[in-house]
Amino acid sequence: MKTARVRTKKGVIEVELLLSEGKIEQISLTGDFFVYPEDSLEQFENSLIGVPINKEALSEVIAAFYSKQQFLTPGITVEDWVTVIFQAANS
Repeated sequence: MKTARVRTKKGVIEVELLLSEGKIEQISLTGDFFVYPEDSLEQFENSLIGVPINKEALSEVIAAFYSKQQFLTPGITVEDWVTVIFQAANS
Protein backbone atom coordinates (compact mmCIF):
# COMPACT_ATOMS: atom_id res chain seq x y z
CA MET A 1 0.00 0.00 0.00
CA LYS A 2 1.39 3.40 -0.97
CA THR A 3 0.69 6.42 1.23
CA ALA A 4 1.04 10.19 1.32
CA ARG A 5 -0.09 13.09 3.47
CA VAL A 6 -0.56 16.71 2.39
CA ARG A 7 -1.55 19.76 4.42
CA THR A 8 -3.94 22.08 2.60
CA LYS A 9 -5.37 25.47 3.56
CA LYS A 10 -8.29 23.81 5.35
CA GLY A 11 -7.02 20.44 6.48
CA VAL A 12 -4.85 17.40 6.02
CA ILE A 13 -5.48 14.82 3.30
CA GLU A 14 -4.10 11.33 3.75
CA VAL A 15 -4.26 8.77 0.98
CA GLU A 16 -3.56 5.06 0.85
CA LEU A 17 -3.64 3.43 -2.54
CA LEU A 18 -2.85 0.25 -4.36
CA LEU A 19 -1.81 0.38 -8.00
CA SER A 20 -2.11 -2.18 -10.74
CA GLU A 21 -0.48 -1.59 -14.13
CA GLY A 22 -0.19 2.15 -13.45
CA LYS A 23 -3.85 2.56 -12.49
CA ILE A 24 -5.59 2.98 -9.15
CA GLU A 25 -6.91 -0.37 -7.95
CA GLN A 26 -7.85 0.65 -4.39
CA ILE A 27 -7.88 4.03 -2.68
CA SER A 28 -8.74 5.35 0.76
CA LEU A 29 -8.96 9.09 1.47
CA THR A 30 -8.94 10.28 5.07
CA GLY A 31 -8.00 13.36 7.03
CA ASP A 32 -9.47 16.33 8.83
CA PHE A 33 -11.40 17.80 5.91
CA PHE A 34 -15.10 18.13 5.16
CA VAL A 35 -17.01 16.92 2.11
CA TYR A 36 -20.56 17.71 1.05
CA PRO A 37 -22.78 15.87 0.59
CA GLU A 38 -21.41 14.06 3.64
CA ASP A 39 -21.95 10.58 2.21
CA SER A 40 -20.14 11.29 -1.06
CA LEU A 41 -16.55 10.45 -0.07
CA GLU A 42 -16.96 6.75 -0.87
CA GLN A 43 -18.44 7.64 -4.27
CA PHE A 44 -15.48 9.95 -4.86
CA GLU A 45 -13.04 7.14 -4.03
CA ASN A 46 -14.91 4.76 -6.34
CA SER A 47 -14.73 7.29 -9.19
CA LEU A 48 -10.93 7.09 -8.98
CA ILE A 49 -10.71 3.30 -9.41
CA GLY A 50 -9.11 2.50 -12.77
CA VAL A 51 -7.76 6.01 -13.34
CA PRO A 52 -4.17 6.09 -14.64
CA ILE A 53 -1.59 7.79 -12.46
CA ASN A 54 -0.96 10.91 -14.44
CA LYS A 55 -1.86 14.43 -13.44
CA GLU A 56 -4.03 15.20 -16.45
CA ALA A 57 -6.20 12.08 -16.12
CA LEU A 58 -6.59 12.59 -12.37
CA SER A 59 -7.52 16.26 -12.82
CA GLU A 60 -10.14 15.44 -15.45
CA VAL A 61 -11.81 12.69 -13.42
CA ILE A 62 -11.79 14.70 -10.19
CA ALA A 63 -13.11 17.89 -11.84
CA ALA A 64 -15.87 15.88 -13.54
CA PHE A 65 -16.87 14.34 -10.20
CA TYR A 66 -17.07 17.80 -8.58
CA SER A 67 -19.30 19.04 -11.39
CA LYS A 68 -21.51 15.98 -11.83
CA GLN A 69 -22.07 15.22 -8.14
CA GLN A 70 -22.11 18.82 -6.86
CA PHE A 71 -19.22 17.72 -4.64
CA LEU A 72 -17.95 20.37 -2.23
CA THR A 73 -14.69 20.27 -0.27
CA PRO A 74 -14.25 23.66 1.41
CA GLY A 75 -10.63 24.78 1.17
CA ILE A 76 -9.50 21.72 -0.80
CA THR A 77 -9.01 22.00 -4.55
CA VAL A 78 -8.80 19.53 -7.42
CA GLU A 79 -5.06 20.26 -7.47
CA ASP A 80 -4.75 19.27 -3.79
CA TRP A 81 -6.28 15.85 -4.51
CA VAL A 82 -4.06 15.36 -7.56
CA THR A 83 -0.97 16.31 -5.54
CA VAL A 84 -1.58 13.87 -2.69
CA ILE A 85 -2.60 10.99 -4.97
CA PHE A 86 0.42 11.55 -7.21
CA GLN A 87 2.73 11.71 -4.18
CA ALA A 88 1.34 8.45 -2.83
CA ALA A 89 1.68 6.74 -6.19
CA ASN A 90 5.32 7.76 -6.38
CA SER A 91 6.22 6.96 -2.76
